[in-house]
Amino acid sequence: MRFFGREKDESVIIIGCGRLGRNLAYAISGQGQDVTVIDRDENALKKLPSSYCGSVIAGDGTDTDILELAGIRNAGSLIAATGDEAANIMVAQIASRHYQIKNVLAYIDDMSKTVSCQGMNIITVCPTVLSVNEAQRVLFHAKEEKAV
Repeated sequence: MRFFGREKDESVIIIGCGRLGRNLAYAISGQGQDVTVIDRDENALKKLPSSYCGSVIAGDGTDTDILELAGIRNAGSLIAATGDEAANIMVAQIASRHYQIKNVLAYIDDMSKTVSCQGMNIITVCPTVLSVNEAQRVLFHAKEEKAV
């Protein structure tokens, strides 16, 4: 199935245009992917680099009308990267359950909240856990280098 000249499952929708969402959008669009960023704050959307070549929509990413406008019916991936864990979980659940998006990521700081995403084809990412794991990897690697 083609949608506006592209195959289904090629586009990425990112909810949230804070530091994380903005950097994800820039990196993913820089790889040639079709990206749409949704954020309630128009000023946040204006902070995307001028070289960003995707689309932007000012609106609530948990609103299905906004998601429809972003092309969610033909999206292959959705990343929920707002600063609001509840909103991230909600939009991830909508994307997974209602729209059957195959790649759904939700950024959640409180790992105890990930249970609400279990069994729904949602990948939860905890920045704190990632940072701890990376710090341990770097420290362990540094110790190995000193031992050699």
